[in-house]
Amino acid sequence: MTQRLKFLTLIILAGFLTFTSCKKEETPEHETKTVSKTTTINASAYDKWVYFSFKENKVVEISDFTNSLDWDIGFHRHNVRINCGKSGIGQGGTYNAGKVDFSSVTEAPETGYALKTV
Repeated sequence: MTQRLKFLTLIILAGFLTFTSCKKEETPEHETKTVSKTTTINASAYDKWVYFSFKENKVVEISDFTNSLDWDIGFHRHNVRINCGKSGIGQGGTYNAGKVDFSSVTEAPETGYALKTV
């Protein structure tokens, strides 16, 4: 074989090995991806609740929170409202841990949630 033919054969072989040995990484069905995002919401007004939609990923204007599915969580200064139960017609779930120092909570409990079904 000539030098040129050997070189060409080597290039073709290297290319073949490169493309056949690279496999697309697949995420097994039982694994989930964790997505983290921070949103700052100004809920400091004394006279106004601020409502947030996870679907829209933004603050939304709500005129009647008890009859709207356009919001998921509402904030008013140090108060929080979830769209379920007495707060709305949504299917959000809540957990009442009583008075707990927020910084002491490191993971969600497995039981004790209330879910409103429609």
